Amino acid sequence: MKQLLALSLFFFPISLFSQSITSGPVVGGVTSESARIYIRTDVPTEFDLELDTLPSFGTSIFVTDSTRTDQFSMTIVDVAGLEPFKEYYYRFLINGQPQDSVYRFTSFPAQGETGHYKVVVGSCNYFENFELFGHIKDFDPMLFVHLGDWRYPPSTFGWDYNLFPDRIADAFSFRYNDPNMSGYVLGNTAIDYVYDDSYCHNGNQGNTFPQITAVELAPDSFFYDIQTIEFDSAVIPGAIRAYFDHFPGYGSVDTTIGIHHKFTMGNVEFFMLDLRNPASPQNDPFIYHPETNTYTFEPDSNHSLMSAPQREWLLNGLLNSTADWKVIGSSLMFNKRFVQFREIAEQLQVLGPSIIEYVWSLAYFWNAYPADLNGVLDFVEENNIKDVIVISGDSHSSMVDDGTNAGLPELSASGLASEDEGYLNYQLDSVIDLLGYSYGTIDSLWNGGGNGVGNSNFSDSYGTMEFFGRDSVMLCAMDESGATMGCVRIYHSSNPLGVGAVVAIQNQRFDVYPNPATDEITTTN
Repeated sequence: MKQLLALSLFFFPISLFSQSITSGPVVGGVTSESARIYIRTDVPTEFDLELDTLPSFGTSIFVTDSTRTDQFSMTIVDVAGLEPFKEYYYRFLINGQPQDSVYRFTSFPAQGETGHYKVVVGSCNYFENFELFGHIKDFDPMLFVHLGDWRYPPSTFGWDYNLFPDRIADAFSFRYNDPNMSGYVLGNTAIDYVYDDSYCHNGNQGNTFPQITAVELAPDSFFYDIQTIEFDSAVIPGAIRAYFDHFPGYGSVDTTIGIHHKFTMGNVEFFMLDLRNPASPQNDPFIYHPETNTYTFEPDSNHSLMSAPQREWLLNGLLNSTADWKVIGSSLMFNKRFVQFREIAEQLQVLGPSIIEYVWSLAYFWNAYPADLNGVLDFVEENNIKDVIVISGDSHSSMVDDGTNAGLPELSASGLASEDEGYLNYQLDSVIDLLGYSYGTIDSLWNGGGNGVGNSNFSDSYGTMEFFGRDSVMLCAMDESGATMGCVRIYHSSNPLGVGAVVAIQNQRFDVYPNPATDEITTTN
């Protein structure tokens, strides 16, 4: 699903001093009282980090630190003593001289505090699209959640780059110096990030990646060979260690499993999953039947994207969360409706063996891992856990569903700058036509809209989340011009409108909450 990048220059100094910043800054790991800031310089350099709630820097906090020789001239600065829900301006001083650029971010609200919080969700950015990222900057989010495939470093540094510390350092600089992210996002907001398959082979699961190859048996007769290719298992611990060494994120849960983690932003709790490092090979459940030249798909209880320990961590986290909103961050699409399409396509192999390619492509997502998909959906239902939302990526398209089809409300936001948006929906159209379904109905995949959902919009895209206190959250799929392709508003389970009440929104100019109201309302635009 990835397009390889041409080798390009990726260091862009932002200072004229002899000691200069070559990568960053990147702000992550934000709480109501602290933050973490990554920076890399051309040579190991001592510096002062100055932060203030005033752009004039009249009442500053100073942190003295240095980039380090043993870290390839980078460091991650831990900043404490922040006030909750405050906009902070910051800059770097080298040799006592302020650098030209001033950056900003907003500290998170205190745990449980309600308010109007804006979040951008996206993944898969390989090329320049300044228009799209300009609209993200104008939206002014408090947080950017990147769900993977950030420039796709293997195309430049090799699939095994996580075995080499110098390549690791350069690969993170390569991500951070992406002109879209560095020019419009990283200097203006906090970010959280999870790998998709951008740290190794395309489509990797654990220390394997899948392949399917057509083998001609006779004229107009083909056998589709499904293979699982193994690579050096040392890449996985290397990639996990690299993430925590070079991304200014939150603390690890269990680095023997992956980079999953959680954090709280006011009354919203995020559970960010790792669905690559611990994943079972997607090809394992495919059983070939030579007498019919067809495959059946028979996953067992051990077939998992996240591994049993990570699944237990997620379920316990959802059960024990006191947040008004629980957000599951997934690098792969969650939507349970894909189960139906995959199963029917499996039956349609009688029309021709090539249909297995379609079945195989759908086995990439949550639908093909019932221990995970059903495990989450059944647990949420059995324990009456409310107000759970999924954000997902990887598909090079952005769509939204109120939970009718997906199982849980889902904002799938991908294709930030990948230049092949909509291929997934084109592929699905043929199966939907066979089934007699149409987009925009209860029988579709995404009832809230998006790339190719009731339209021919296949532009680059991103997603937005707006939390309106405890009232509701708006999930929107946006195109590169800043136009709304589709939104759904999910009301909180405590809202008098009722559990699960949903209103589809198209191009709304402003929001009013709470709805209904008693003595006062708030408007946003």
